[in-house]
Amino acid sequence: MYENLIPKIHGEFNRFKIKSHMLPNAIGMWPNEQQCFLWMLLNSNPEHNWMEIGSFCGGSASLMCLARREMDNRPNSVYSVDCNFNKYMALSGTQSYAGHDAMAMFDYNVYGQGGFIDLCNKVECYSDDIPENYNDGKVGFLFIDGFHSFKQVVNDFRTVLPYMSDDAIVAFHDVSPDIEHTSKENIEYDDFFNSDTEDFFLDEAINYILKEHTDFRFLDIPVKQDIKHYKETGLTSWVRGKTSPFNAVAAIRRHNEG
Repeated sequence: MYENLIPKIHGEFNRFKIKSHMLPNAIGMWPNEQQCFLWMLLNSNPEHNWMEIGSFCGGSASLMCLARREMDNRPNSVYSVDCNFNKYMALSGTQSYAGHDAMAMFDYNVYGQGGFIDLCNKVECYSDDIPENYNDGKVGFLFIDGFHSFKQVVNDFRTVLPYMSDDAIVAFHDVSPDIEHTSKENIEYDDFFNSDTEDFFLDEAINYILKEHTDFRFLDIPVKQDIKHYKETGLTSWVRGKTSPFNAVAAIRRHNEG
């Protein structure tokens, strides 16, 4: 659809000087992940709202707003959900937004640098409480990047499911690079729901969602490159249940059979 806009939007985003993984101003995605994220956005239905769970420093929200600007620019169409938007603060001396000397990095990037006050809405709550804090229409794109546990990812999906459009795209971060090609048919899922820790069993969560909701399927992302992330992270392996598997992204899409 709008894939030819990816280089332009990514170039605009790079001017924000948000690092891939270096605080105090980071997005937590490597460059190809950012391009994959933009591809998902540009192939989402602009008639519906977009939502992210887990906002960090505002990098993903800025990408969402930049894509919106190129598509339909509909006001109040991007929703960022986080339980604490002030966790990451801008450096002292950073150019302020709206006259504030000290401000959250999210506000600085999204509202200060981006000027997306008309597009992006902050929803400050835990993701389980979204129904009490959101009632603004269908969601055509959802990015789940909050608490990294099997149970919470499944809960986040279930929480937003009633709002999802018939063609919704749901993106996930911090999954295995080859998740689409890894069979999870023989997994016993019951034990995963007993954990309250950040266990990083996100591949298993996505496969459980696909098993539970057969109207969703893995989405092929043609701009996704076969990058060995250990070259970027310095890691040579990950430990299931303890570390993120090299920060790869994946997505599923709803298919309306009716």
